[in-house]
Amino acid sequence: MHSEEFRQRVGYVLDSLTVDNGVENDKLMRNRGWMKLPDTYNIDEESCARDSYVKLRKIVVKKYLGQGDHWLRIKTIENRYEAVIDFIELVPLNIINDPTKPEDRH
Repeated sequence: MHSEEFRQRVGYVLDSLTVDNGVENDKLMRNRGWMKLPDTYNIDEESCARDSYVKLRKIVVKKYLGQGDHWLRIKTIENRYEAVIDFIELVPLNIINDPTKPEDRH
């Protein structure tokens, strides 16, 4: 997929190009199942990873996980795409769904 198509599909807009420093854009991206990286994560010494539409977090599931085993299986379908997983983040729903406390970007 062409980079501009991907950027539009996930709804990514650079924070500095928005009037609210990306707050509304974060909400729109979450509705599409994507999140920008924290602003404390850097690509290199000068570039904040949050400013890269290529480095994003994918929301896999937003539901209550009861007791018992839960599995996450990742399978490579084609070799031309690289799936890099630096971390898996488990966040309680009461933190994610609290409208009074937006995402902590740090």
